[in-house]
Amino acid sequence: MNANPFTRTALVAVAMIAVGVALSSGESVRPDAPLTAPDSAREYIVHWPTGSASALADMDGVRVLSTPGSDELAKLGAFVVRVEDGATIDAILAAGAEYVEPNATLTSQDFGPTAADPLIGEQWYHAVVGSAAAWRVAKGAGVRVAVVDSGVGPHPDLSVVGGHDFTGGDGQWTDVAGHGTHVAGICCARGDNGIGGSGIAPRADVLSARVLGADGMGTIDGIAAGIIWSADQGARVINLSVGGPTGSRALQEALAYAAERGALPVCAAGNDSSTRPGYPASYADCLSVGASGKNDVLAVFSNRHASVDITAPGMTIFSTCRGGGSASWTGPAWRPPSSAGLRPWWRRSAPSPRRPCRGGCGLPPPCGPLCRAGGVLT
Repeated sequence: MNANPFTRTALVAVAMIAVGVALSSGESVRPDAPLTAPDSAREYIVHWPTGSASALADMDGVRVLSTPGSDELAKLGAFVVRVEDGATIDAILAAGAEYVEPNATLTSQDFGPTAADPLIGEQWYHAVVGSAAAWRVAKGAGVRVAVVDSGVGPHPDLSVVGGHDFTGGDGQWTDVAGHGTHVAGICCARGDNGIGGSGIAPRADVLSARVLGADGMGTIDGIAAGIIWSADQGARVINLSVGGPTGSRALQEALAYAAERGALPVCAAGNDSSTRPGYPASYADCLSVGASGKNDVLAVFSNRHASVDITAPGMTIFSTCRGGGSASWTGPAWRPPSSAGLRPWWRRSAPSPRRPCRGGCGLPPPCGPLCRAGGVLT
């Protein structure tokens, strides 16, 4: 085991939140999701091998749309189009498109707020993940964590260093629903400042990629663009407390783009008590996180698919609220930021994104289940 006490603290903290993990099947890449679309779908994402939309724009019945994330999607060679009457998906594929998929909608994943006092004593999960021991070594200073959500802030307990709106709304990156601010505070609320509670990485900075509207819903093109933008802005961790049952090649490619640039996407596994895969959490470039409660046991609503990597606290989670103040919410959206908060200070002593398991990490259970096929601790 690495003698660095900081590394050991990080591994112990991750082990403490890793109850109820379902191991992967042993395949190095998780299977792609089916690329199906409802008959009523009219807006699609098209991957064009040449990386140019000019040939698409010349096709009858195909209109290339300008969206808030067009520049980011173009880095993947992907474009959002509207298919009018007379045009067909088969015709676009026959003309040379690599894939065509519906620009589907994903949603935030939570069960709403309950009242609570703005005190760190309300944050029971710090004891579960071992935050105090980690803070004696590092608090995430200099690390950027991207929150790809409904926006972030304003809030006096958060350090937001930049943002972008990918919803086509008012062009601001501040929060329109409250969800993103609550997520950001779990990970990155400032500590030792007399305001509310503390994030798990209380010196990390936040990037706000607004991809969800006030209804908590957002399209795949905006979410993919938010991931790409976050990676380009230097995010080391990208929190995705969003999801749905349908996969997307564009989303998968955006995650790979981020991973290639050194970012770790951390994704909610889903809240359907299901063994079916959810997306984007089921893609290999995501750290897929299930939910546990105060007793450190898998939450009844948490999904249990084989792609789930770890679990983290996800019930009655106290954090920041849009416009100021704090409250407790319950839902699967809250365990990715608690895991994301561990990652910034883990990176300080472990530059590689993956660490050898060394026989179950050299620690007692439940650390062993964290080790995925191939002998790495994710």
